Amino acid sequence: MDEPLRVLFFFECPKCKKRRGVYNDGTNRVSKPQLCPKCKHEVKVDLKKKGNVITWTTTCSFCDYKEVDVDDVDKRDAEWKKEEERDKLLLKKYRDEFCYTEEVGKEAVWGFDRMLALVEEWKERDKHKEEYDAVAKIKKLTIVELEKLLNDTINPKGYVRLELSKPDFGKHLIVGFTVQDANTSRQEHDSQHGFKRLVQGALEGSNWRLMSEGVTYRLGYLQGRLKAYEAEEDLLKLVSKRKNSKVEGVRP
Repeated sequence: MDEPLRVLFFFECPKCKKRRGVYNDGTNRVSKPQLCPKCKHEVKVDLKKKGNVITWTTTCSFCDYKEVDVDDVDKRDAEWKKEEERDKLLLKKYRDEFCYTEEVGKEAVWGFDRMLALVEEWKERDKHKEEYDAVAKIKKLTIVELEKLLNDTINPKGYVRLELSKPDFGKHLIVGFTVQDANTSRQEHDSQHGFKRLVQGALEGSNWRLMSEGVTYRLGYLQGRLKAYEAEEDLLKLVSKRKNSKVEGVRP
């Protein structure tokens, strides 16, 4: 089985009927002689056929070894048919006990496929255990918890009257907001930058993020949008992004 696969071509002389075997790589096939199991000399094999009975006679001229092998085709076919009938009877008798119905069989195949999928999922989770553990620690805040967290964070810093708009129920839950800066001495850039830093810090470790367009400012009003991540796949991406941002020294 360790040898490479090759194609063997047979050539026969039309006059003397001598044959020769050649492999596709040009190598001649060298036939190995059959050896006597007792003295290891080459034996002679004679074949005789009478009707459907074939007889092989193997003799050794160097010792007294002789073996006769008879193959009765009719007898072999009869035994095979008898065995086949026996198998049919056994199958009919024990089918309900040992064989699935089509419906149960499909269910079993589905269950086996599901088991394989679970094994692959476990392997993937084990491979990325750190990320999955981080996902398990993420705080999944409801909208009420989010509103309280933001107010507790921004109110002491002079940002007041937080109002959330109607949510957008798409792939992700997106909620717009407005807030007022009660500190009239703050300039536009300082107000935006300060508020954004507070919100990002408060949302760190939760499933909510300030959206990429950031925060806009007009005459003391600040406006922006928040996005919630719920699916495990999205939370994994969030963890990965946060991990990469920490490596690069950038706040996610």
